[in-house]
Amino acid sequence: MTKTWYFLRHGKPVSTGILTGSRTDVAVSKVGLAAMKLALPQTVQFDACISSPMQRCLVFAKQLSKQLDIALTVEERLQEMDFGDWDGRAYDWLWENTQNPSIGEFWQAPWQHTPSNGESLDAFRDRVRNWWKEEFLTRQTTHNLVVTHAGVIKQILAEVLALPFDSAISINCLEVGYAKLVVVEVYLDEAHKPWPKVVF
Repeated sequence: MTKTWYFLRHGKPVSTGILTGSRTDVAVSKVGLAAMKLALPQTVQFDACISSPMQRCLVFAKQLSKQLDIALTVEERLQEMDFGDWDGRAYDWLWENTQNPSIGEFWQAPWQHTPSNGESLDAFRDRVRNWWKEEFLTRQTTHNLVVTHAGVIKQILAEVLALPFDSAISINCLEVGYAKLVVVEVYLDEAHKPWPKVVF
């Protein structure tokens, strides 16, 4: 049995140049919505749609699920990382004003530094990993669209590719642009053991 998940990052939001985590519910722009639609493969008939509750994802997910007449699941665990006091701040401000930790320290070693009043990388990775493990073992539909955020997609890739936790690889060496699509296929063998792979 093989099932496929199509991870779609939300399109360009109306506000850019800020650190948008789970506390900053910015809307997706018209350009972003159009790009999301264009990113989807025309030859795939989706069976289900799963979305982050943030409006930059959910607006498109609602439109598409209604258009295709497929089930929509809103999943809280698919929200972006909670950046605490940094959430919604301009990057220029963050580089000039953060300390203990600074945003530079966070980007260099996120497993060691947590934004003030924010979510640790360990907690973020655990909630995404727990959703993913539950998802590929229990979901019955074959072609599944997941509308979510860059950070979530990077953690899924880190899990599938078995990247080390104490490394900046998944944060800094993988780039998922606005409205980009990442495909993960999972083969379940006779013992119900999953064999996931990234499909290019």
